Amino acid sequence: MSPAFLLCGLGAAGLALARLAIGGFAPDGHLPAVVLAVHACGLVALCSVRPPSQDTAVGSRSAPE
Repeated sequence: MSPAFLLCGLGAAGLALARLAIGGFAPDGHLPAVVLAVHACGLVALCSVRPPSQDTAVGSRSAPE
C-alpha cells in the first residue's frame, strides 16, 4: 500500500478519536455512528498497510557474492 493510504487512515482514525474524546462517547444517550464508522475505517486502513519487503525497498542492495 502507499504512504498516502497510511496517512489517510491515520488522519481518519485520529480525527474521529479526537471527536469522540471532545464530544463524549454517547452524547445525549446516542452513539455517534458516523464518527465510529470513520474511526473503524481509519483503523482498517492502518492495519492493512504492510512495510515494504527487502526486495522492493528503495535503495536496498543485495549482498555482494
